Amino acid sequence: MSTSSAPVQSGGESVGSAVSGIDNACERLPAVQAWSGRAHDAAGEMFGRADAAAQRFSEYASAVAAALSGGAESIGSARTILLAKADELDAGPLNVTDQWVVLIDPAYMSEEQVANLQALALEEQGAVNAMLVAVGEADEATANAVLAAGNKFGFVQETGSEAGLTGLTGLLVPVVQRPGDEVLDPRSPVGMMAQEAVRSADEAQNIREVIESTDEYGNEVTTAIKQDGSKP
Repeated sequence: MSTSSAPVQSGGESVGSAVSGIDNACERLPAVQAWSGRAHDAAGEMFGRADAAAQRFSEYASAVAAALSGGAESIGSARTILLAKADELDAGPLNVTDQWVVLIDPAYMSEEQVANLQALALEEQGAVNAMLVAVGEADEATANAVLAAGNKFGFVQETGSEAGLTGLTGLLVPVVQRPGDEVLDPRSPVGMMAQEAVRSADEAQNIREVIESTDEYGNEVTTAIKQDGSKP
């Protein structure tokens, strides 16, 4: 995002400079080419209007570029904090998935150790969720800032009716819609359930203890106990 703001800025400035150059050249024509009269005046007015429009376009591009640049900074800062937390957890007995779910590393341990790590994982999940929400809020604020920059220059989001969709179709089909998040909002019930589902599935898969014993018939029995306490 930070790299995209510069081309937007320079592109707007290029358009403004190019049209201004034409307008200035037209104004110099009477002295250079001895061209004057009604045709020259009409051309001067035309390029004057074009210059005003080009300068407004340049200001529009600058406003959008500023919104992108500011958003890149806020999102980058929040993201750096989140990634640092993930690295911290990965260095210990826990790990963080691509979906930002805090899990216990696969390892042999006692029931008490697992219980302590389960409590720690839930505690750290709360911290990770807060940081994840901060990234989402920075992203949302950036999108709003870009729209606000456009609104100052007359940009209007297209609605269903403006796109030719009328009646119920226009209400049900969003013409302009922000892309969905790859990671569900951990504050929502669906997001919380999704995290719990990942955690439960992981604990039901990882073995925490293996017990060797002999049954009443003298057969050797190997019992594997999972992190959630279940046995296969």
